[in-house]
Amino acid sequence: MCYTRPELVEAVIRYWKEKGAKNIYLFENSTQGNFTRMVFALTGYSNICRRLGVKQIFLDEEKNVSFEFRGKKTEEGYYQSSFLIPEFIVKRLIERKDENLYINLPKLKTHSMAEVTLGVKNQWAFPQQKDRRADHNYNLPHKLADECIIPFRALIGSKNVVAADMAGAKILGIDAENIEHLKIAVERGYSGGVSSLDDINLIGNISDFVKIYSSDLIPRFPDDVRIIRGKERLCREGCKNNPLTVLQTLYYDYGGKGGWTLLMGKGHSAQELDSIKGKVLIVGRCAIAETGDLLIRRLGKKNVYFSGYCNDLCATLNAMCHLMKVSPLKLAPLPLFTSLKLLALAKLHGSQASIPHFLANHIKT
Repeated sequence: MCYTRPELVEAVIRYWKEKGAKNIYLFENSTQGNFTRMVFALTGYSNICRRLGVKQIFLDEEKNVSFEFRGKKTEEGYYQSSFLIPEFIVKRLIERKDENLYINLPKLKTHSMAEVTLGVKNQWAFPQQKDRRADHNYNLPHKLADECIIPFRALIGSKNVVAADMAGAKILGIDAENIEHLKIAVERGYSGGVSSLDDINLIGNISDFVKIYSSDLIPRFPDDVRIIRGKERLCREGCKNNPLTVLQTLYYDYGGKGGWTLLMGKGHSAQELDSIKGKVLIVGRCAIAETGDLLIRRLGKKNVYFSGYCNDLCATLNAMCHLMKVSPLKLAPLPLFTSLKLLALAKLHGSQASIPHFLANHIKT
């Protein structure tokens, strides 16, 4: 379960209703390749909202305002410095932040691209999906500052999201100084003066949490899918671990087929490229710029698949569903009619979610 337990969501809502809160909103913006209305149906959040009279907000269906990332002080800037953020977030959490109570409820978990995904990472839901793709690479920790299941039975709460993340990281056995986006948040002055656990008054004992939990992927991949990694650059936050996660999921969980090549990163030898046969998926702007035209000329356009930007999860899903013959409709454990009805409603309400073509297993998109 990689989402916040519905029991916790319901308990928090009931608490504030009992305290007299009149207008309660539950809002989210799902990951790329999915749409939020579907996520609410699958997790049971929609049922909670209907029972308790809470307004559910699907951020991918909201009108947007353009914002600028502040940028980072390095030689290499962002590929994309602007992003769209829902008006709901701007009007209620930014312009009226002193009038409205905002409660951030992330799942306590490690993350194969961001080390941990806690309170800071949870707010990556605010930029719209298409604007998350460009710098989901070595830039991701900077933009964040601007999966095995373990029952920890721990609940962390704080008005300071960076402090809460530091405590959460400690429970996972990871020092905050090893989490790049938390280091950057401290350096930019977003942590309210907190720089380490020594600055935090912890109410409760976390001394029993001493095990270090891995944040990387389990190193198990299909034998019949050749994986070629760039020697010069291969961002864990982008074109490395994202497609590898999709590969593992479609192959081991959905019976996907092999017999093709996955190429990613920058820095490939001519000998390596000449050895590629059959179909190949090229992931990431670096790999596409370096190898795309060459492989199309040699293998033919029908045998070459692209997933651009630094992390275009939807394009990766489209390509892999076709290569591995897995229907995207199987990825949502709902009856077909229910899934299509939810999709129709989302589109009718203007959803901007990037989702795979429902016939991607049959059609190369």
